[in-house]
Amino acid sequence: MSETHDIDELDYLSSNQLKILLRELDSRFYSLTSSLPVLFHAMDEHGRIIFWNKQCEIVSGYPASEIIGNPNSFELLYTDPIIRKELLQRLRTYSSDSDGVAEVMTTRDGGKKVVLWFNLGKACTVPGWAHIGVGIDVTERIRAENDFRMLFNRMLDSFALYEIVLDENGTPVDYRFISVNPAFESISGLKAGKIIGRTLCELFQTASLKWIDVYGKVAVTGIPSRFEIKSDIQDRWFQVVAFQPQPGQLACISQDITARKKTAENEAALRETELMRRALEREQELNAMKTRFVSLVSHEFRTPLTVIKNSQQMLEAYDDRLPQERRKKYLDSIDRSVRTMTLLLDNVMLMNRAESDRLPFQPHLAQLDALCRSMLDLTNDMHPNRIIRLNLSDGADGIFLLDEHLVNHILSNLLSNAVKYSPQETEVVLSVGVRNYEKRTIEIIVRDQGIGIPRNEMERVFEPFVRGSNSGTKTGTGLGLSIVKHSVERHGGKLTVESEEGKGSTFTVHIPAVAEERKASDYTDEQSAK
Repeated sequence: MSETHDIDELDYLSSNQLKILLRELDSRFYSLTSSLPVLFHAMDEHGRIIFWNKQCEIVSGYPASEIIGNPNSFELLYTDPIIRKELLQRLRTYSSDSDGVAEVMTTRDGGKKVVLWFNLGKACTVPGWAHIGVGIDVTERIRAENDFRMLFNRMLDSFALYEIVLDENGTPVDYRFISVNPAFESISGLKAGKIIGRTLCELFQTASLKWIDVYGKVAVTGIPSRFEIKSDIQDRWFQVVAFQPQPGQLACISQDITARKKTAENEAALRETELMRRALEREQELNAMKTRFVSLVSHEFRTPLTVIKNSQQMLEAYDDRLPQERRKKYLDSIDRSVRTMTLLLDNVMLMNRAESDRLPFQPHLAQLDALCRSMLDLTNDMHPNRIIRLNLSDGADGIFLLDEHLVNHILSNLLSNAVKYSPQETEVVLSVGVRNYEKRTIEIIVRDQGIGIPRNEMERVFEPFVRGSNSGTKTGTGLGLSIVKHSVERHGGKLTVESEEGKGSTFTVHIPAVAEERKASDYTDEQSAK
């Protein structure tokens, strides 16, 4: 590579100076071509690559050392023999009006790149360089165009591009179809081949001027618009978003909303039907619950009634001959059975109120540890052979705003379940205290070493009338945990459970620790609002 100088200007240069100048010019040329932001390579007369710039290395992944002089370089870069032959032919043939040739290049990591190559040919001559190629990596551009075309063809909404036709005064009088997508064809019934290049008035002699007026305003002002409009030709309603992609053009995205318009008057009837369906489902659920309830309650009542009947018969037949201890035993059996039935009835009534959002909530100041001790004593009376330990930690002796009736239900159901579903020789632990989480919180934990809850039944454990599949012959209504959950939530609290089948369960109750009487009304209103 050298510059052309008049011989007179170079006469004074020595041969060495001239060589240095030429080397400097060559160095600058190589440096320039190496750092070009486009792919730049050169081939000799045998078709071997003899120059491979930095951008070629970046795009292909092949360093110059693996390409330059390598007789198999084109086989590496273009694995398809047809593509390789075509590209070599185009690179060896100079054409001043060539638009270039785009071919798929295989990169060093096995990927694919699309490169648009141009043959500089006679436009640039360098000694020893028979063919010079300049390339542009158009992979992302083609991918974007393909993605756009795929979106354009697959979008469900209608899309059309128009050219606005103006009269001599610059007023929109018509519009010409430039491009439409398949959704437009499907919705309108108009095929692209028959409408592209033609105007609305050419296609429809009775075309409505309202479309031209609306579209023309957007095209002239450039202000996007969203509107609903009816096509008299198709007798259909459309929701249209119109905007100006460039001056004189209009793009429209349309959605057929005819069905929505036609069903608007039926929406009230549909809502009524839905309400009736939900009411029917609810009635069916209640009937199913009623059936389960009757079955469970009849079973639960049968046992204590049998005990009462048998005890009554024994007392009636042998009252004067029974020792005092035996008489007391029968009377205690009657007492326990009555208490069992009373508790069952209380649970049923409580559940009924909770399910109908009528569960009373009447908080007042109460001493937490006293409530726990009282319920523990009652549980011990009913289960004298069981070990139930009470752990009271910091704050348990405090006075808090609580509904004693609901707290008693929480404690009694959790403790009775723990006792019922754990072996007699194991311990049940009731832990009570106050914790400082985001705010002061009463924490009640009941832990047992019983049968646990199957993992696949954990999600339904708090539903009414649901009992564990591993409960066996143990009696129960399936109401207890549901009542506990409702009672906790009425306090604005949360109930959680951790359990492993065969190892036991831990139920944790968190209730806000409200400790001031003056907050009672606010607290009650707050919970009622929830």
